[in-house]
Amino acid sequence: MRLILIIPCLFFVHVLTAQNQSFDAFRALFNEIEFEELHAFTFTRYPGHFTETSLYPFKGTEIETSFYHLMEDKMESIDSEMKYSILFATHRFYLTDKLEVFLVREYHDGGGEHHIHYLIVDSEKKTIIKDMDIAYGYGYEGAMGNTESWIMDVNKDGIKDIITRTWTEYFLTEEPHYILKDTFEINIWKNDDYQSVGVSDSTLTAYMMEAFEFHFKNRFDYQTENDLSQFLEQEIQVSITDDADEKWSIVAGSDKDLESAKFEIYRAEKIIGYDYKYLLDTRQFQTIKKGERYYTVISGFPTKNDAAIALLEIQRVFNPTAWLIDMDNWCDTLDYQRGMWYQCEDE
Repeated sequence: MRLILIIPCLFFVHVLTAQNQSFDAFRALFNEIEFEELHAFTFTRYPGHFTETSLYPFKGTEIETSFYHLMEDKMESIDSEMKYSILFATHRFYLTDKLEVFLVREYHDGGGEHHIHYLIVDSEKKTIIKDMDIAYGYGYEGAMGNTESWIMDVNKDGIKDIITRTWTEYFLTEEPHYILKDTFEINIWKNDDYQSVGVSDSTLTAYMMEAFEFHFKNRFDYQTENDLSQFLEQEIQVSITDDADEKWSIVAGSDKDLESAKFEIYRAEKIIGYDYKYLLDTRQFQTIKKGERYYTVISGFPTKNDAAIALLEIQRVFNPTAWLIDMDNWCDTLDYQRGMWYQCEDE
């Protein structure tokens, strides 16, 4: 009888130990940080991965699907099923002595959305108790928007609060006009949970818009760019170049027959296309027949310098004899052929 009672207990202890080890391994994926203020932002971008050399602070480490069960009951995924998203462990920090926050970036290729989840974790029970979506961007036909958050101690009680700014813009078709909304929400830690309050005071909202600016890339308008170009040309004889024509390309290899070339382009897309450095994953991969050879050509670089830097990576990971070409001189006219390759018509 004693043996019958002990075996279930031992089994329960074994399962609990395995669960704790799984959670500890999951927690180790996150980089622990300390801060006074953390700006959480993202943007619509394809693909989901960032390179190790990227300065984007929430690129994170890809989370294996074997850990997804730890989040499924608490994290509200972009899609109805989490398995269709790619999740990245970014940072973690202590909210209290018993609670931690795990910041998870979620990517879904249906629209190129990236979301940052604010997962509140019970450190003792090793369970996720709450999920908050604190940053995301989207853009679809007729609608676009963005949410960013600033994590900081608003009421000076030693516990991090969240200030969230959201703008939405959409087009009404029944009475055609655009509607733009720009709002603030504050989540204050109170009674062991976040209490949310929207900022309705217009004067306060205006001040907060100046204090909490979205993470936008600086861009010149036409007049400013034109004035700056004239200034640079006058002062140091340098002008802002026109839009790139993407004529610079890289020959990554060549083959004597089409079958070998098809295998080579497949290999190049797998090795180079999944090397996310220098936006190599966004370039065009083409098989071009010129003379008696079939060439594997990677094109779509905006400048010669962009192509030259990418060439260093291609020589490192794929073919040390790859070289740079000017497509205008190398082959100006391409004729598409059945079988997904091009014939150079310059000869």
